[in-house]
Amino acid sequence: MPWVSRVGVSRRIEGDRERRRLRAIVEKLRPRDLGFIVRTVSHGVSEADIKADIDYLADLWTEIQKRRESIRDVPALVYSEPPLHLRVLRDMGVARDQDDRRRRSDAYEEMQAFVQRFMASPRPRITYYNHPRPMFDALKIENEIEEGLGRKVWLKSGGYLIFDQGEALTAVDVNTGRYTGGRGRNSKTRS
Repeated sequence: MPWVSRVGVSRRIEGDRERRRLRAIVEKLRPRDLGFIVRTVSHGVSEADIKADIDYLADLWTEIQKRRESIRDVPALVYSEPPLHLRVLRDMGVARDQDDRRRRSDAYEEMQAFVQRFMASPRPRITYYNHPRPMFDALKIENEIEEGLGRKVWLKSGGYLIFDQGEALTAVDVNTGRYTGGRGRNSKTRS
């Protein structure tokens, strides 16, 4: 929050101790002319990761200010979200052990530079995907998307969700399906 000198912490972060810890870290690391809102995803995050986020946001704000000052003709674009491959890296936050594969070499190099500049250690490992078969096909991602967007979505537990959309409402029906809670069907006591 530019021009604000306070730190807010999401009310959804439970526990006063964790809320105080996060507030203290951000207060210690933030530039004096920038305020921050600590979002729910920050719960349990290390100080190094928080510092990396603060550095990223402070650098981004500096770049926006420089762009604003250099504009001669208005209206003009001052900021736009980064491309999808960089937003994925930025938003994945603490999922540090996951590989991220990208086909295009320019995207790969942009991602490597982004990780080096804005992410704390341990940094995510980025693997260049260089196979003739499309990545979504090789990893069966299309199938997962299709299944996830269907009316009936099966869960790993054996249960399933049914989504019904109306004009002003989406109803979600949660069903236990094949899940029996760990007990067999014939587990009732007979007298």
